Amino acid sequence: MQSERVLALLDGIWRRAPNATPGFLRGKVQCRLNNTLVWLDNMPDEKKNTTVRFAISQGYQARTSAAIEEKATNLEVQARRKFMAQKRDKRRRNQRSRKIFKSLEGAVVDETLSDQVVVMIDKIKNNVRSLCGLLFTHIWEEDDGGDMLYFGRVKDVKLQTKSSKLKYRISYWAPPQQELDAEDYLITAGDLLADMDLGDLTLC
Repeated sequence: MQSERVLALLDGIWRRAPNATPGFLRGKVQCRLNNTLVWLDNMPDEKKNTTVRFAISQGYQARTSAAIEEKATNLEVQARRKFMAQKRDKRRRNQRSRKIFKSLEGAVVDETLSDQVVVMIDKIKNNVRSLCGLLFTHIWEEDDGGDMLYFGRVKDVKLQTKSSKLKYRISYWAPPQQELDAEDYLITAGDLLADMDLGDLTLC
């Protein structure tokens, strides 16, 4: 019951002042709920004036605290949105990766995959080492959320076993680095071609 009352008050105030900050809205709701104005009206005039002057003097501090809290809330919301977007991207990538592995292991290639990926699947089926030497650019998402472009070259292959999927050893370097500065990573064939299918990997 109390939560419904709070939501109704908040909705009413927000409709009258749609551009109000969360701190202002919270203050108005608290004022209504704890009967601040009624409490002030029942005070003697002298004490009322003293209380109001004190409240005004504290206004800057209250607004500053509200602004800090609002900023923290906005940052948390942004972080949550980013986390959910990353989860959706990872889910899409995993779905594509599974389709690619099924296409690699089966006789029929998934028709939803791009023509370029289908060509690569055919190459791998004919010879798993056919991708060795391939040069490409690959966009990776960094820890800070920004995108970074890397060059990559397929160096070797790690054959599939009962407990491990087909993987390629890839040397990555970021401009202005040179290939001599590259670091090697093992990436499954499914993940590699999934990024190509999603447009994050482009052949040079």
